[in-house]
Amino acid sequence: MNFRAVHIILERMTHLDPFNQASVRATIDRNPDEIIDPWYRIHENEPRSLNEMFPGGPCLNTLVSIARRHDRDEYACAELKQGLLLRFVVAHTWTDSGYTIISEHDNVWSLYRKMVEDAQEWARIVTETT
Repeated sequence: MNFRAVHIILERMTHLDPFNQASVRATIDRNPDEIIDPWYRIHENEPRSLNEMFPGGPCLNTLVSIARRHDRDEYACAELKQGLLLRFVVAHTWTDSGYTIISEHDNVWSLYRKMVEDAQEWARIVTETT
């Protein structure tokens, strides 16, 4: 499994994909149908491996970024080992080791739940400051 394969799997799940829901607030000059504020999808033509971005990072397996949090240096990634999907992780980047895994998710639904919780917190903060 490569970068393209991971994104094809995610695209086939669009009927259940919360990125296809309209965002409360469109930001960062992206299509609002592909944002769960503060997260946005990284498209197939722009996938990046955290291993390539930060050589020598703590994870020996391949981390394919699938979404990015625009208000923090965080990436949601699929973790692959020899082409097999192991789990999903959220990594905070630009640390001393390049990145740090800050949460682990056994399946995509657990990752989406985290993103929805982040969106709820984001909406609360935006509401309080306006």
